[in-house]
Amino acid sequence: MQSQQHVSNKDIIAKLIEKLETEKDVVQLDIYRNALEAVLFQTPDDI
Repeated sequence: MQSQQHVSNKDIIAKLIEKLETEKDVVQLDIYRNALEAVLFQTPDDI
């Protein structure tokens, strides 16, 4: 059984920015941008 770990908004934002900096596929980049926007504008601020 795996232990559950909390993932913060800051962790998600950092990973999405990393993906945006390294991704080459324009479609995937758009997906990451939309995901980042959703995290930034639709979740509580815990940064």
